Amino acid sequence: MPLSQNRPAPSNNNFLKRQPELNIRPSRLSTLTEIEEGSAINLEQKYGNDLDKMCTDHENLIKVILEEEDDLIATHRDQIDIDVDLAKQEMSLLEEVDQPQSDI
Repeated sequence: MPLSQNRPAPSNNNFLKRQPELNIRPSRLSTLTEIEEGSAINLEQKYGNDLDKMCTDHENLIKVILEEEDDLIATHRDQIDIDVDLAKQEMSLLEEVDQPQSDI
């Protein structure tokens, strides 16, 4: 007899809840191709001897990198929370199956 026949439905109505979608933003950093195009010659043409502008652009780039790192860490934590909740739901279902009255 297949397992799907005569099997009682789980009493827990939130059986494997749908996981919320994570909010992942696209990167604001340049692609590798764009970085390669920004060779030393292009940088020299862009900045010349203007070290203040180069330092300002560098600081802005570092700020973007740090913001994206924070976003990545937050998204990773959210995914871990989702995985832990799913594991808790699975453990709850296993506890139901392990009950003496269970037909499974």
